Amino acid sequence: MRQRAPASLRVVTMLDKPARREGKVDANYVGFTISDYFVVGYGLDLDEKGRNLPYIASVNLEKYKSLYGDV
Repeated sequence: MRQRAPASLRVVTMLDKPARREGKVDANYVGFTISDYFVVGYGLDLDEKGRNLPYIASVNLEKYKSLYGDV
């Protein structure tokens, strides 16, 4: 992006999960700040499951592993 030298740059995120952040990110627009949950829905998936949900849902990974095996 630096090579293109934009006049301005804004960061937009639907979900902000600060607990998993590896570097400093200052999002200009945040939909929701969430805890450290694995979530699916609105295009987010787990093993291609849950992607088409019309809402965001958290996944109990332990229960998922017992039903479907390792993630």
